[in-house]
Amino acid sequence: MDQLNNATDIRYSKRRSKLNPSGSRQDCLGMTPLHILACSSIQNVELYRVLVEKYPETLITEDRWGALPLLYALWGQAPDEIVQYLVDSYKSMYHDHVFNWTSMVTTLGIAGAPVEAIRKLLDLQKYSFSSQHLEWEIIIDD
Repeated sequence: MDQLNNATDIRYSKRRSKLNPSGSRQDCLGMTPLHILACSSIQNVELYRVLVEKYPETLITEDRWGALPLLYALWGQAPDEIVQYLVDSYKSMYHDHVFNWTSMVTTLGIAGAPVEAIRKLLDLQKYSFSSQHLEWEIIIDD
């Protein structure tokens, strides 16, 4: 935890290093460190807190496939505490952000994600983002 905090506090300097420790930087797949953490088999809400506090824009940064870190957390069946932290962060920092729920459900379905992941996504939309709608015809067709 301390190492992550220290690394995110480093400022880029051409004299010191060519490494830019920016947590909002995207790799060749368009993934940020937050995306990668959400895909990880090791889940720790404190790591999410550090990344989101230092780089809140990564919450709404899409990767090459248009996926957000939230989708990967659900897909990988992250603990409820982490999913709730992400939801709370979206609602407090990006309350006007419109999720593409149809695309997220379709992605999980096509990829053969566990039924529990799809159920969690649908429950999340229903209970936390009910004003945003799903397009069931597209989901069923896909």
